[in-house]
Amino acid sequence: MTSQPMPTELIELIGRFAPLLRAAGSPARLHEDRYRWPHLDADLLDLCLAGDIPV
Repeated sequence: MTSQPMPTELIELIGRFAPLLRAAGSPARLHEDRYRWPHLDADLLDLCLAGDIPV
């Protein structure tokens, strides 16, 4: 199994929404599914943490 790069559009959206997400003050939910699968995209987490977005 190979990993897929994060879509450029998602990276751009995170950058645009970062000020709103920080202002909201509540943690952003990065992953949720109905089966409680524990996997999380580490690149997405890193991007949010680098943008000071609470997770």
